[in-house]
Amino acid sequence: PNRMGFRLDCACEMFRILKPRPEGLLKIMFIKAEGLLAMDMTLVSKKTSDPVLSIRCGAMSSESPVVYGTCDPTFDWVCLLPIDLPHDQLLDIEVFDRDKFKPDEFLGRIENKVVDLIESGGKDICLELCDASGNRGYNGKLYFRTEWRPLQM
Repeated sequence: PNRMGFRLDCACEMFRILKPRPEGLLKIMFIKAEGLLAMDMTLVSKKTSDPVLSIRCGAMSSESPVVYGTCDPTFDWVCLLPIDLPHDQLLDIEVFDRDKFKPDEFLGRIENKVVDLIESGGKDICLELCDASGNRGYNGKLYFRTEWRPLQM
């Protein structure tokens, strides 16, 4: 993150000023998606996609493994994100169709406040993906669960 630190006390450790310990870890367990848009066409079989999740929160990012040939993928993937300011940070989840010979195609997106995900702790969450214009209901659903792990000082 963009931080600038100034040492006012000589006994203070500069590393803790510039890179303070996160408040906690947000564990996100991605379960599945349903009804994703089909972007890959073949002559022999029905339309499908090769979905992949792209996760961003603050300066951290992560990407799930690709699930090939389905519009209803089961991810079974866990992502751990250090959270500095839960009340101010947003979690951005984007779903893409991975292609080998052309750019990835956008399938949908979810943006949520981290504090809302912490409060839902342990419950299954189902959110509708938004299209590029922010409209919900046409791009499928994503199922996941979150767990908040505060770090003790």
